[in-house]
Amino acid sequence: MPVDYNTNPDAVEKLGYYPSYERLNPKQRFVYLKWLCDITQSVDIGYVFIFYYGLERHLISGKYSDAIKTILTLRQYHKHPSFLSYSADALIMSAIFQKDKETLINVLDLIDDTSYCSSVVLLGKFLMQVDLTVDEIISVSSATGFTNKKYIKEYPDLFKKTLESYLLKEFGKNSYPIYQLKMQYPSQHIMSFANISFDQDIRSPVLPDLLHSPEFSSSMNSILTTTHYDVKKILAELRKSDSAPQPKS
Repeated sequence: MPVDYNTNPDAVEKLGYYPSYERLNPKQRFVYLKWLCDITQSVDIGYVFIFYYGLERHLISGKYSDAIKTILTLRQYHKHPSFLSYSADALIMSAIFQKDKETLINVLDLIDDTSYCSSVVLLGKFLMQVDLTVDEIISVSSATGFTNKKYIKEYPDLFKKTLESYLLKEFGKNSYPIYQLKMQYPSQHIMSFANISFDQDIRSPVLPDLLHSPEFSSSMNSILTTTHYDVKKILAELRKSDSAPQPKS
């Protein structure tokens, strides 16, 4: 396919969703091939995805270990939310398929500093007996039916601090041991890979959907509701001394 080697990368049009090498124009192909010389360099996230789709295929049936290392490198240098969420799910799911406990633990540890928590992340943490963080608990609030987010939005720092205190009191640590919860859960197709050329059963395998477990939803709602009312009481006391924090709005 033609490549325009006289291209100014700064003047090339942006890529759309689900890009492919085949659909790139000659200028875009030059940008992509040049970027492949050093994948740590900043670039339109669409080019990262073109490369990443092939790496996902290696996770399933190819150079698994090399693909893991390369995806972890990409995650270090390309912090786009969609890429981070897709790649986290794919790394977790492929590690489960390959029975690769070391990689699974490593990936779960890497995403502990984010608020990202999907059904795949929950499954990985459940299997490996890894706790949910405060940020992850808050991130699943909508999915588990908690709707009163006034204090989460207006006083996020206070809400997190109060939630940590509640967890410490209940579990002896500022995290939530999901693996200790006795659950029933539905099984359904859960998207685990971004590559749209995969067969449906591979891209969206049938998995235990812990995110929609009645027991998990009930537990999350109880924790978040208690924290909500604790924050309400704390704010009332702080307002009496005129030391309440300003709401985000």
